[in-house]
Amino acid sequence: MSYFFSSNLAAELVLTVPQEHDVRLNGAKIGTLSQLPPTLLVQYHFPMNGYKPYVGAGINYTQFTTSDIAHGSVTPDDSSGVPHCWWA
Repeated sequence: MSYFFSSNLAAELVLTVPQEHDVRLNGAKIGTLSQLPPTLLVQYHFPMNGYKPYVGAGINYTQFTTSDIAHGSVTPDDSSGVPHCWWA
């Protein structure tokens, strides 16, 4: 859900529960890791005959919370970036 600052400008904070992923090497599962990837998005909406298509951009910070990798514990570095530029 987006929060509108004006009729055209909005922001959205995307939050999830931590996601768990398998780590594979040459197709074989060697462990798992969990991550929490909150993303803040800014959107510009164009009013068009009852529809509101938009363009937007966002910034993401991914925090790795746990990891269980075979042959030792590896903790990936947290990361941030601009993951999306899109329209809808």
